[in-house]
Amino acid sequence: MRRINIPELLDLGENAELECKLTKKGVPNAIWETYSFFANTNGGIILLGVEEKDDTFKVQSVDIENLQKNFWNQINTLKK
Repeated sequence: MRRINIPELLDLGENAELECKLTKKGVPNAIWETYSFFANTNGGIILLGVEEKDDTFKVQSVDIENLQKNFWNQINTLKK
């Protein structure tokens, strides 16, 4: 696994390989379209807990353990 410099990524902004999602109460529903897109192309990075406003990105405080658990529970129970 490669190291990722998050501030550097945020300086570049969202693109075909980077998507930022705000997470206030768990994994946002909007993530699944991006997840599917990345799974069917060359991949990409989804940063959870990042707010975008006026082309500026701000990292928000998140409960990482809960977010990871919620993400993997959802990904493993989605209707196939």
